[in-house]
Amino acid sequence: MPWPPANKVAGVTRGMTADLDWLWSWGNGQVINPKDNYYGALGNNSGNDAPAINNAIADAVAGPYPLFLPPGTYLLGAPLSVGGTLNFLGAGRESSILQLANGVNDSVIKFTQGSGAITGARFADFTVNGNGLNQSAGHGISAVGAVQSSFERIHCTSVWGFGLALQPIPGGAFGHHNRVVGCLFDGAVAAGNGGGVWTTSSDENFFWGCDFEYLGGTTAPSGGGSFPVMFYDQAGLQMIDHCCFVGARGNNLNVVGIRVTNANQTRITGCTFDGVGGDNVMLVGNDNVVVANEFTSVGDQGTVNTAAGVHTEFGALRNIIMGNNLSTSSTAGKTGWLIYEQQIGNSGSNVIEGNTLRVQGSVGTALLATAGIASITRGNIGYNPVGKLGPPAVPATTVALVNPYNVDCDVNITGGTVTVISIGGQATGQTSGKVFVPAGQSITLTYSVAPTWTWFGA
Repeated sequence: MPWPPANKVAGVTRGMTADLDWLWSWGNGQVINPKDNYYGALGNNSGNDAPAINNAIADAVAGPYPLFLPPGTYLLGAPLSVGGTLNFLGAGRESSILQLANGVNDSVIKFTQGSGAITGARFADFTVNGNGLNQSAGHGISAVGAVQSSFERIHCTSVWGFGLALQPIPGGAFGHHNRVVGCLFDGAVAAGNGGGVWTTSSDENFFWGCDFEYLGGTTAPSGGGSFPVMFYDQAGLQMIDHCCFVGARGNNLNVVGIRVTNANQTRITGCTFDGVGGDNVMLVGNDNVVVANEFTSVGDQGTVNTAAGVHTEFGALRNIIMGNNLSTSSTAGKTGWLIYEQQIGNSGSNVIEGNTLRVQGSVGTALLATAGIASITRGNIGYNPVGKLGPPAVPATTVALVNPYNVDCDVNITGGTVTVISIGGQATGQTSGKVFVPAGQSITLTYSVAPTWTWFGA
């Protein structure tokens, strides 16, 4: 269609918002408005606004000019097609609403470039309503080949598939380095996957300050185990920071919070998991990091004793699970484990250290179950792997004693007259109190009067 006349911005003027000032500046005074008579979008939740908005998108991409979506509910009888870099700004998350009509069975927004990446696109401040009960396919935003693009303050609700799908560049290369900030994914219905984010062949993405609430459709994603998933990572190298994962679509529904499947080096830090129905974090990969997260009411909305706070399996290697705070559901029979390292496929060499484990109701199987080959499990507060151990006899002064138990131990030494405590032949500088004796390591006491000691699994 012909290029619109200059300043076709009906209802859009400088100073409305800081973002619009930025758009105006970026577009050299031109902002594309689909509601202008030139395009004719209605935004009154009737008819089909897809052709008008698609014409506006095509002109904005060709310009390139930014596109502003004024307040309204835009009913879409077809996906919005994005064929190149686009700056798409709504009037606010609950003001500008894109709603899919019944039976479209496709994504609301769809990257459709024939080949190559779409680099530097920006989408912000609107709602995507997928009308999921009336679809049989489709995501909220299908960002095929997105690179260094931003998705900000978007509300994805009632989506059949996933709210945001970051997918490979046409031709097979990975998408990468996208930013997803302050988005809300919620409102799953009893259809489809009902998920929040899916990354496949798209890595090195940043997710910060996003909410994943009451999700989980009726089917697990392909290759994603048996349960629906809120955040499904099949690519690895994601940075998931300061996000919140809450509940499930309904009671007695095992919905996984984050599942990392056949993917490596994803980092999950500073997140909150509150009452997530299934495994809160599921690691089926290597070299991932789960650090400084809050897990509360693990499995609260799931079925009996099936959920873990953190669960590793299928050959998971060299993962770090450290410094997390985990507590069971206060409802008995909901939490299976707080940390569960499952031995399938020679998993091991994982580090599980410095976590706090708290029981509010009960634990179905174990607070911490570890079966990894050569894994390190130590210093987890609230967890004692073997309890108080019958202590070995205190050896003669200066005689080394090798830890007789097959676990790391804390040894509490009291009384007597001790001048040196050595571990593995190295003096500790202590003469009493608690010392750490790893499995297979030796302890030596130098004394004139023998002390007493108590051994605990560390």
